[in-house]
Amino acid sequence: MRKLVSRYPVATALTAGMLSPFAFAPFDLFILAPLGLACLFVAWLDLPRRRRALAGFAYGMGLFGVGVSWVYVSLHEFGNMPLPMAVACVAGFVALLSLYPALAGWLSGFAAPPGRALPLLVTFPALWVAGEFARNHLLTGFSWLQSGYSQVGTYMAPWGALAGVHGVSLLTALSAGLIACAAVRAGGRRMPWLVLLLLPYVTGYAVARIEWTRPAGEPVAAALVQGNVPLSTKWNFDEATRVARRYLELSREAGDVDVIIWPESPLPFFIDQMGERFYDEVVALPAPLLAGFLERRPTGDEGFSYHNSAVLFVDPVHVYRKRHLVPFGEYTPLPWLFEPLVSFFEVPMSVLSPWNDVQEPMPVAGRMAGVTICYEDAFPGDVRRFAADSQFLVNITEDAWFGDSLASRQRLQMAQMRTIETARPMFRASNTGGATLIDHRGAVRAVSPRNTEYVLEGSLQPRAGSTPYVRFGDWPVLSVLAAMLLAGPAIGWRGRAHGESA
Repeated sequence: MRKLVSRYPVATALTAGMLSPFAFAPFDLFILAPLGLACLFVAWLDLPRRRRALAGFAYGMGLFGVGVSWVYVSLHEFGNMPLPMAVACVAGFVALLSLYPALAGWLSGFAAPPGRALPLLVTFPALWVAGEFARNHLLTGFSWLQSGYSQVGTYMAPWGALAGVHGVSLLTALSAGLIACAAVRAGGRRMPWLVLLLLPYVTGYAVARIEWTRPAGEPVAAALVQGNVPLSTKWNFDEATRVARRYLELSREAGDVDVIIWPESPLPFFIDQMGERFYDEVVALPAPLLAGFLERRPTGDEGFSYHNSAVLFVDPVHVYRKRHLVPFGEYTPLPWLFEPLVSFFEVPMSVLSPWNDVQEPMPVAGRMAGVTICYEDAFPGDVRRFAADSQFLVNITEDAWFGDSLASRQRLQMAQMRTIETARPMFRASNTGGATLIDHRGAVRAVSPRNTEYVLEGSLQPRAGSTPYVRFGDWPVLSVLAAMLLAGPAIGWRGRAHGESA
């Protein structure tokens, strides 16, 4: 392996990156995540700083070029962007994401540790995870394809309750380091490194036996209504009455449930445009309705601010307004530069405003529910802030933008990690398919068929108490990363000094 990597380091990194997305849903070949990183780490080992950056960039181009190719579907098939422009935008986006592993490779060149095992087990894994952490937060964040998500469904995933997805990413990167050590025969041996590879999974099996939270009252039964409304219809106001009628009809089919949940903004009008008759029919449903709606609120300048909201129709009505908006999809960053482009393509909902005030969980079925909208459930911090004060989670989403691509399956995998981190079950409602019931261990208990009208009914057990991750967040992992990033260069300089004195 080492000879091949040393001869073609950039090509090997690119190939490893292209194979790594198959570690994630829906393929779930989880071992490819540490194997792919191991190839990158071995490539970095003997390269100078600039070449390490190039290898990291190549790995990123492979990883994101395959793994987030669904962005093309959103832009071209549903955003009506011309094919050449869509391809150019996707290529630019993939290149931007690839700068994170490129920077990690470049920075690794400053550590210069003396032994072969040290960079593989300390410097490289720490820099990789630090890059993922930065990608999760900078420029509004993009958390797709973080290494830890590939381990959902394995015995490494339970570590998420202690250290979150970044902690699982660190264990994955350390596993990659062990594979790399075996490949280069660090210390002259191979088998001990491969035996140590089992450690995160064996200890994860023990962690999985721990109940971090306890049942809180009776199970909550919900009906997740899937209208399967095409995007071409969804934003057509002339279709509003027919779509609204159909959602009401499907909701009346619900059995004995505690709450009915509609997906993200299923109807093409603002909530203040809801007629009195429609409102009366909503409150007359078999159970209280929690639904997505577009909302407009008057501002001081006689204008409006627009929000992507979730509304619980009880007395009094409760509203959650989305905080973490999708750039270009829900708001326009750098409007002086991009506003003409967004206006040209008539992107719906592209003028929304984030809600920055503190929001509390909603009282649903006698419990408190932490509600998020769309891809907010892809960000650990967005869900964690509700977890301590809620007994279960609700996410309403619109996955029609992704078509039949990988994105919706990848998003479900991220939602599963949120339930592991918080030890809270989640009801997840979607318009075109993939409505899901996830228990507090991250296991999918029920899922709806795609591209069909459907009402998914089921119950989940609310939970009380907090996991270590809910209590402490990412600080423990960040402390470990800081220690690792300081240890590598320090030991390297010490080794150099001893070598020079000798």
